[in-house]
Amino acid sequence: MIFDRKTITGMVVGGLLGVASVYAPVVAQETHSEEHLKNVREVMSGLKVFNSFDQIIPTMAEQARALFVRNNPALAAEIEEATTNAALSLVERRRDLDNEVVKIWADRFTEDQIRTIAEFFNSEAGQRFAAESGPLLQESAVAAKQWGDGLSVEIIDLVRKDLEDKIKPAQ
Repeated sequence: MIFDRKTITGMVVGGLLGVASVYAPVVAQETHSEEHLKNVREVMSGLKVFNSFDQIIPTMAEQARALFVRNNPALAAEIEEATTNAALSLVERRRDLDNEVVKIWADRFTEDQIRTIAEFFNSEAGQRFAAESGPLLQESAVAAKQWGDGLSVEIIDLVRKDLEDKIKPAQ
């Protein structure tokens, strides 16, 4: 079974409305100077924020491909070609996301603040921070999980001991 345009449109619009209701901005959009937006882009580039969005179109195309193939495996080759073409036709719109996220950041930081942050990321320390922040966050998360796992065992031992002490006199 192949989904018709109306069904797919309904699924997409429904999903977008759901996402929009969760992520709707709560503050009025400000107008930002070109310098402000340029500095925001510089900071976001330094943090490699834009790179994290690069897999959205391929992921969405793969999900669509899987959906169509699951419903009509006999058309796998045609579906593969159609989803590839659809994804490629949307590549230019990728910049729209960058622009939207730049505005979000610009709403959160004043022009002076973002300029200071940009200066930091252009410094040797800032460039090192940007390069190391991903691995540092991963290592920190692993350390926190290991610490929590150890703490969990310790809490269970303490509770068990406390309960044993309370139950022994009652027996």
